[in-house]
Amino acid sequence: MTLPLMMCAPEPSPEEAVREVIRQTAAACEERRLGDAIAAISENYQDEDGLGRQQLYGLLFREFARDGGLGVVLGPIRVEIEDQEATAYFVAALGESSGLIGLPDEADALEFEVVLGREGSDWMITWHRRSPVFGG
Repeated sequence: MTLPLMMCAPEPSPEEAVREVIRQTAAACEERRLGDAIAAISENYQDEDGLGRQQLYGLLFREFARDGGLGVVLGPIRVEIEDQEATAYFVAALGESSGLIGLPDEADALEFEVVLGREGSDWMITWHRRSPVFGG
């Protein structure tokens, strides 16, 4: 794409910007890029179990250090925006990956609710909840 066309490209909608944060974070986790995986996590992050940003960093570090990759397959992402806060809802299959294309090996299907807040011009993840799709 040429520079003049890039300069005229419209800004993504807030909903699409939130979806992109989710996609980029999932891709970074799958590719074991810890810095990129944590980049969209707010310093104010706190989940319902009391896990903060530093604890999440440690959890991801341990996960990435294990043998076998992490497979992530995202379903459609529904986004609701209210003022400076967004909530994303989606289902994802998560599990160890052998590197083959498709679903991760022994994947768990989880429903996610992710809350993001505006920090400057960026959407940052401030909270999330996950639960199994099928019982459990």
